[in-house]
Amino acid sequence: MSQLSKPVMPGIVWMKNHWKLRNNPFPTSGIAVLGGNDMRENGLLFRPEVQQEKVDEAIEKYILGSAYSGLKFGYLWSLGAGLAGDQRGFGKSSMLQYLVEQVNQDFGRSFFLKCGLEESDAAEHPLCAVLSSFDMANARSLAAVFFEATRYACRFRVGNEQTLASRLHERLVNQLGTYEHAALENAFMNVWDDTRGRNHAHGRSYTPSSCSAGNS
Repeated sequence: MSQLSKPVMPGIVWMKNHWKLRNNPFPTSGIAVLGGNDMRENGLLFRPEVQQEKVDEAIEKYILGSAYSGLKFGYLWSLGAGLAGDQRGFGKSSMLQYLVEQVNQDFGRSFFLKCGLEESDAAEHPLCAVLSSFDMANARSLAAVFFEATRYACRFRVGNEQTLASRLHERLVNQLGTYEHAALENAFMNVWDDTRGRNHAHGRSYTPSSCSAGNS
């Protein structure tokens, strides 16, 4: 005599009753949304301890590499043919967004100190970071990718905190001691030329050097 199987409890009911969660903590698509407001999708719930060795590797390559190896921008992508070639949902964007926001909190200071460097090293090599993603629909060229990265810097904020663009403007004004547009523009262009390699000055005056991380 066959026994009737017990009815399966809906997943959301189990989460609310047993885990005391108000909603599903995982995004339905499993894909991070760069600069999004949903904490489940924008990478800000990322826990580095889960794969600390991968995070440490990224810190060495992207952050220390930017300060000491001349890295201007970096890429992160998945290799392999698993899941019919779909390499999304492995945490690349979430990890990079975590790194970007941690760097921009204090212009890289915390990462320098955690790596065993000194306060003087952090002061000599202040960093900021921007993030973008290759998108075959909207960002198929480097120009489009950097446009998206610039928009990220100007629009994305964590809670009520400043955007990266606002932080950089405030830092530049404090270092120059003026709000004069011409002085701000001249300081910006000096660092821009230095970053692009149009002159050979080694100073990093006025604004922090930037490290941008892209992923696909």
